[in-house]
Amino acid sequence: MFPISLIQVLIDLNGGEISNTMRPLSLVKAVRIYRLVYVRGIADDDTFNPEALTMIRYICYMLLFWHWSGLLWWSIGGEGQVDDGFGPSPLLVNGTLVQKYIQSIYWSVAITSKVREPMPDLSRLYGYGLTIFSNVVIACGLIFQAMLTAAATGLVRSFDSAAAAYNRRLTSISSYLDFKGVPRGLKQRIQKYYRFVWSSEGSREVEEVMPRLPAPLKAQLAIHSTRNVFVSIPVFQDCEPHEIMSMIQGLVSHLALPSDVLIQIGSMGRGLFFIMRGTVNIKLKQPKLTSAQLAEIKFKFDAMDVNASGSIDFKELRAAIRSLGYNFRSSDLRKLMDGIDSDGSGLIEFPEFCEMLLKNKEFLAAVYPDALADFDDGLR
Repeated sequence: MFPISLIQVLIDLNGGEISNTMRPLSLVKAVRIYRLVYVRGIADDDTFNPEALTMIRYICYMLLFWHWSGLLWWSIGGEGQVDDGFGPSPLLVNGTLVQKYIQSIYWSVAITSKVREPMPDLSRLYGYGLTIFSNVVIACGLIFQAMLTAAATGLVRSFDSAAAAYNRRLTSISSYLDFKGVPRGLKQRIQKYYRFVWSSEGSREVEEVMPRLPAPLKAQLAIHSTRNVFVSIPVFQDCEPHEIMSMIQGLVSHLALPSDVLIQIGSMGRGLFFIMRGTVNIKLKQPKLTSAQLAEIKFKFDAMDVNASGSIDFKELRAAIRSLGYNFRSSDLRKLMDGIDSDGSGLIEFPEFCEMLLKNKEFLAAVYPDALADFDDGLR
């Protein structure tokens, strides 16, 4: 990252011999090769934001400038041998390399930021070389700061333009729905749908996003997008590569809304659905209770309701289960109650009690010992 070639300039200023101060820095010339290859690779990558790349490049230029001017200031200023208010302090002569380098960088940053003056003692007559060097450092510092500010402005503007395009599309949809007099609830659902689609873009077809993408690249993109699905499912691990490829090419993206039904239970299957994002709920048909079964369950419910309040609390339910000879863990029983207690009252009413029985066969057998035989015959 740093201009190691400047070391040779300082060597020449020292009479052609490398000093102990510059010796460690001369060993880092290999960094230049990595810098050139890496930066060139980023510049050729079209996926990298060009405004961000420009800003990073200007930041590197600024660091390089501070490095150059700091090393030159140390050398031109006398390396701590001259106490004229311009160069390094004589106290740094016996300092470490890190102390000397930090002091040099501080001088560069302070001068370019106008925190201090390069020549604080104006009553002295400085040489032409020191004056010209100070003016060049100040002028270049202002130029680099202006370039960095312009790059940061361009980066922010690029983000703002993308957000503005997104907001314009949402505003046009909102205006159209207002013109049609769409109810507020439906309007919000439509807007949420487009926000999700535009934020993910995962449900759109390749032909819609990239209409003229060549077939080989399209196939590679499909493999990359779905390979985790086929690898994670054991049944596909025995398939031949050409079979996997045929299935991948036959995949069609589908965006399902929260209220959509993908497959009706009992219907003929028409294909496989791979869940790439989100979750799917499986809703089974609940069995219906006959009048005789409801009467039997109501009798059991009243027996558990010790205080005849019309509902069962946690203690009553746990005591009833234990009296039947079953030992449910309190955490499991509490979790079961929380899943059934729809109103959040902490009590189980009779309709919730029936729902609990239908969802848990072990609990059903505990409350109603003949349930497995009776319910297999009476529940459909």
